[in-house]
Amino acid sequence: MSSTPRRIALEILHATDKKGVRADQLLGRAFKNHPELTPREKAFITELVYGVLRWRNYIDWLISNFISSPYRSLSRLLFNLLRLGTYQVLYLTKVPVPVSVSETVEIAKQLFNQKMANLVNGILRNIENNRNNLPELSLKNDPVQTIAIQFSHPDWLVKRWIKQYGTETTISLCKANNTAPELIIRTNTLQLTREELINHLSRIGLSCEPTKYSSEGIKIYQPSDITQLSAFQKGWFLVQDEAAQLISYLLHPKPGDHILELCAAPGGKTTHLAQLMNNQGKLIAIDIKADNLKLLQENQSRLKISIIKPILADATSPLPFQKEKLFDKVLIDVPCSGLGILRRHPDGKWRKSEATLAKLIQTQKKILNNAAFYVKAGGILVYSTCTLNATENEIMIENFLSSTGNDFVVENPLSFLPPQFSPLITSQGY
Repeated sequence: MSSTPRRIALEILHATDKKGVRADQLLGRAFKNHPELTPREKAFITELVYGVLRWRNYIDWLISNFISSPYRSLSRLLFNLLRLGTYQVLYLTKVPVPVSVSETVEIAKQLFNQKMANLVNGILRNIENNRNNLPELSLKNDPVQTIAIQFSHPDWLVKRWIKQYGTETTISLCKANNTAPELIIRTNTLQLTREELINHLSRIGLSCEPTKYSSEGIKIYQPSDITQLSAFQKGWFLVQDEAAQLISYLLHPKPGDHILELCAAPGGKTTHLAQLMNNQGKLIAIDIKADNLKLLQENQSRLKISIIKPILADATSPLPFQKEKLFDKVLIDVPCSGLGILRRHPDGKWRKSEATLAKLIQTQKKILNNAAFYVKAGGILVYSTCTLNATENEIMIENFLSSTGNDFVVENPLSFLPPQFSPLITSQGY
């Protein structure tokens, strides 16, 4: 039986749901295992997977309103198929609804039986027939549950954000997380300028423009599989969000610096530091996973960078060299809850919990305390996360600074950053 794009999307959703594996990893694996897929089919699968994951809570609630028997009694695979079908009915504007329903029902026949196929058909057609009269929710009854369902986020996260930011900002955050992210790349200025890369991409038919803050970033509109471009294969650019690009500037790296990065793989920030150092100096990259270091080495090779030395080690423990070996600058890109990148990784909403955060905070504290030993007097230590959680950010730093014998201080980096960074730095230097 051939694997259609919808079948592949279902398999990925089921694996994400059942095993908690990251969706981007499953997508990459699926594309590798199915080389026959066209760029258009890959884009369609990606849209289905991330679309369902973005709206999963609302889709689940909606299905529960259109099914007579308790929906949790359905098999997990069948329920993921209903999620997939519901997303197509409600959100796919370029595919006719009858086609989406028919294809989903056909999968139900193949995987289950005619009875289950009839169930899927009935629910999807019922949702479509009531498209203009779907059940509604009211903030007055239970704001947390209403926001969690309507904007498809877990209850615990909505409750935390309402406490930290208020209801209106929480709704804005949830809405933003449910939009598709932009594709941002970073120019490898060791090989060409940003203007030269933009001109090249424009000549081959891509619409793009410079990013607002990063002097090396480029925003690409309506991208295809850009890893197939000759410019990518030549190492002219790396895919990296603009916010991630900005972190490297905080170290104020210079040619000849001796820099340490902890939790470095897959190497986006590492290769950027090497780039800003003009590929001159020493840059040691530590990561605990061998597979991740392999990705870092592949990126380093493709970008033609030579100063990075990857080392397999645990950043929470003493590193495999003398503490007397101090560094000019140290970057810690700690594992975190990822609550600031849910737009790009919507499955993170369903893989994280309050318990996850508590465990991560202990790991972050160990890494930060360990990293401090390797910064020379007068050096720079940058602590970086991709989360909105204050406990992992400002509170973590405040607790670190208040520890006995700590002589670190928070410095405002605007003195050496480009002027466009000014709106991004708080008065406290964060």
